[in-house]
Amino acid sequence: MQLLQAKMEAHTSTQAMKIEDFIIHRIDKKQRTEPTVHLRPSALNATDSRVQKFTELAVEVFKANEDKPSSVFADFHSDTTNYPFSTWCLKYFSDRLPFVKFTTDCTHRLAISMKSQPLATGGFVAFANIADGDRAKLLIVMLHPQDGLSITEKLEFEDVTHLELRHIDKAALITAPSNGKFEEKPLTYAGFRKEMSQYFQEFLGPDAFRNPNKDTHRLIQVIENFAGANGFDAGQLDEVRVKLRNYAKECFDRHEELDLEAVSAIVNPRKPKEFRMYAAGEGVSAFIKPDNGVFKRWKLIKHKSPDGLVIQFKAETVGDPGTNHRLVFNERDKTLTITKLEDELIEKIKASRTTTTQ
Repeated sequence: MQLLQAKMEAHTSTQAMKIEDFIIHRIDKKQRTEPTVHLRPSALNATDSRVQKFTELAVEVFKANEDKPSSVFADFHSDTTNYPFSTWCLKYFSDRLPFVKFTTDCTHRLAISMKSQPLATGGFVAFANIADGDRAKLLIVMLHPQDGLSITEKLEFEDVTHLELRHIDKAALITAPSNGKFEEKPLTYAGFRKEMSQYFQEFLGPDAFRNPNKDTHRLIQVIENFAGANGFDAGQLDEVRVKLRNYAKECFDRHEELDLEAVSAIVNPRKPKEFRMYAAGEGVSAFIKPDNGVFKRWKLIKHKSPDGLVIQFKAETVGDPGTNHRLVFNERDKTLTITKLEDELIEKIKASRTTTTQ
């Protein structure tokens, strides 16, 4: 029998992490074969030092991956029939679904998702309910065993299987619901793009991969917030707009996702890591399917007329008559109507009219 040896490197921890529940199941699957599930009948002792060390290191590695960044921040899919994981989470966190039953259902569901990926291989699936401040979080880690050799006390070789925790590529962290509902983007999962790993994403059921419009708007808002906080002038922000629109069109034409690292190099080429870290902290995913229409409208329109009229506005503020846009454009009448004037602008206009009439 092979020895399962968790290869956990030494690391320091100022305070022991509180673990409520912990269990490991296994899915056996070789490439182009059907998966087989092996379930543990009961949870492991959450206070066991090895469980503690495993969980602490797994969380440490997972959070380090957020800084690369390689994580996707998402809400759950609204279709809970085809993506039931979020419903099971709600029941588990509200004590309506026992931990062992919950993880058993999840492991079976994960195995079903693996069937659609012939090149996927099996591994160990660990579930840990951990306390993070005043909120509970569920950590799910899938590790693929690696065969190797060890030397016994008799100085003989022995076949072993070990787990390399430093190379987690499939993991998720779910923040527990509040008052029976998940808050915004409660799901963070490893942002891998290998086709053979898509089953893990399908198992979790996030909506990030199906909301390019929402995620594109979010990225643009975070860029504008970052620019404002870092003193970008109008010219700098306009240059970012142009370059990002070109990059987004290239990705859109190639049916590829935006890479946050590439976006960061556009936003702040001198210190690209600064925006990357800022965006990750604001819940921007490492990879975003672009909505090219949103990027097309994310530009400044500037015009100076011979009679001295100077205007500058964002393209997305313009709409047709009957829409709720700040600027209403009527092509037939050749008019551009400004709505919702600020009090400050109104006072300036009034003051100017008073001066000219005197």
